[in-house]
Amino acid sequence: MTTRRLRLRPFTAADLDALAPMVADPAQMAFHPRPRTRADAAAWIAGTRATHASRGYGLWLVEERATGAFAGYCGVRPLTLDGARETELVWHVHRRLWSCGVGSRRVAEKLGLRPERTTSLDGDPVVVYATPPRPPRA
Repeated sequence: MTTRRLRLRPFTAADLDALAPMVADPAQMAFHPRPRTRADAAAWIAGTRATHASRGYGLWLVEERATGAFAGYCGVRPLTLDGARETELVWHVHRRLWSCGVGSRRVAEKLGLRPERTTSLDGDPVVVYATPPRPPRA
């Protein structure tokens, strides 16, 4: 998928050199429980590729269209949270592109999502944003 400024494509194993430094950066991972290792990043790419293969959707690498530079990732993925099957909307923008728009929590709010609850995922604390319940139809 291509927009005026960005291109989205599936991850490949060769993308590890771009992803690993981003997820190892403490500032980049400020809203995550901890920075990730290169091995964590490699496993994450493998999991992302497996999700695409088994479900036909998942997370996409985002690159700048003009330069091909790694810009982050985004997409949707299945998630089991508190015993329930959910669909997670994901985006993570490379630090060099920060301050070119609005923060992630603000993006979620602009999309109509609201903080619903705090829980944990794989032992790490997370804030769940969700769409507000719709009123029943008459």
